[in-house]
Amino acid sequence: MTMKMIVVSALCVLGCCYTVVAGGKNLLMLTDADVDAALVTRVSQYCSVELDRVSVNVLPLETSSKMAWPKLAKVLQGQLGKDDLAAVLLTPIFSGSNAVTVASNMQVAVVNLADPRKEGKAQDELYARWIERETMRAYGLVLGVMTCPNPQCAMSDYKVKPESLKDLGRNYCPYCRKILSDKLNAKGVDLPEIKRFNKGT
Repeated sequence: MTMKMIVVSALCVLGCCYTVVAGGKNLLMLTDADVDAALVTRVSQYCSVELDRVSVNVLPLETSSKMAWPKLAKVLQGQLGKDDLAAVLLTPIFSGSNAVTVASNMQVAVVNLADPRKEGKAQDELYARWIERETMRAYGLVLGVMTCPNPQCAMSDYKVKPESLKDLGRNYCPYCRKILSDKLNAKGVDLPEIKRFNKGT
C-alpha cells in the first residue's frame, strides 16, 4: 500500500472529510445531500489512487442540483477554487438523461447516479464500479480527453446494459492516459504515463 493510499484510507475512516492532501492542483468532487457517504468515499478513493499525483477534494454542493443544466454548470463553476482543475458533481436527481453531462469550457461535469441496472440492490458492487468508471470518464472529458474506441477504457462511449456492467473497464487506456498526462503537465501537474493497461478490475 502506498503512502497516498494510507492517507486516503485514514481519511475515509474519519468519515465526514474525504480530502486528499498532496499540495498543488486539485480535482473537486461535489456531492448532493442524498448521495450515500460510503459511495462517495469509495469513488473519491478510487480516483485519488488511480490519478496518483492529483488531490481529490470532496465538498457538499451548496445548493440543490435540481435545476436546468446551464444554470447548474454556472453553480458548479462558481465552486471551483483557484487550485481546482475541474469539478464533478455526483447526484441522483439531475434531470439530464446521460450518465455524464459535461461543460468542458467551464471545467465542470455531472455524473448522474440514476441506477442503470433497474435490479434493486442485488448488485451494489457493479453499481459502485459503474459510478467509479463514470466519474473517471467525467474528469477525463472535462480535462480534454476525447471519447476512446477501446471498450475497456473508461473514456469509451457506450449504452449501459445491466449484463455488461461487470465487463466495463474503470481506468484509462495507455493512449488516453498519455493525453491526460500531457494535459495535466501543461497545467503544472506531473501525472505519470502508463505502459500497461489495467482496466481497473
